[in-house]
Amino acid sequence: MFSWGSYAQALAVLCLLLGLLWVGVWLLRRYGRFNFIPRPGNLPRDALLMEAQMPLGPRKGLMVVRFMNRRLLLAVTEQQISLLTEESLDHETPCQDFQHILEQSVAASAHGAGADGSRP
Repeated sequence: MFSWGSYAQALAVLCLLLGLLWVGVWLLRRYGRFNFIPRPGNLPRDALLMEAQMPLGPRKGLMVVRFMNRRLLLAVTEQQISLLTEESLDHETPCQDFQHILEQSVAASAHGAGADGSRP
């Protein structure tokens, strides 16, 4: 036979169990040594950087984004964001500016011209 008292008691026990489960998970995240539960805001500040963007029209464009050790080329529209390509940055060398590269090129061509007396 159905009674409202037993229904309310079962509902209260269910709410109590869910509350205890929530408190347990919160305690694990707060004080536990285990990292199987991700913590909010756990990424470093420089984990996501926008390196470049190129507008293609109103509310449309391409963006180069660095996320951790990856560089992503994203197509951004008003309705969606699509990943076009992805590049790993594990082997990346420090970027050199244009002036430094030009000076190296000029020095290399001058060195090559002085060896045999002719210009390349």
